Amino acid sequence: MIEPAGLLGGMFEPLTNTISFFTKFISGLVGGIFGVYLVLLYLRFKEYKKVVGLLTEIKQEIKELKGTHVTHNVHKTSGVNKK
Repeated sequence: MIEPAGLLGGMFEPLTNTISFFTKFISGLVGGIFGVYLVLLYLRFKEYKKVVGLLTEIKQEIKELKGTHVTHNVHKTSGVNKK
């Protein structure tokens, strides 16, 4: 009789070996808490660069929009003297 646990275990064994290899490799590469700190610092830097790029694009678009549209003075009075 074929055992379902034995069949599934044999089927997923190469996958679990591969995952185990990569987790050990990353663990050795990162090197504990200091390595995690460096990875998080790198990710924060990439995010910062992306945000700065986005803000630069927005600033450029605002400059372009200001150049194409006529601005109206909202504080202009109607000419009628109020008493």
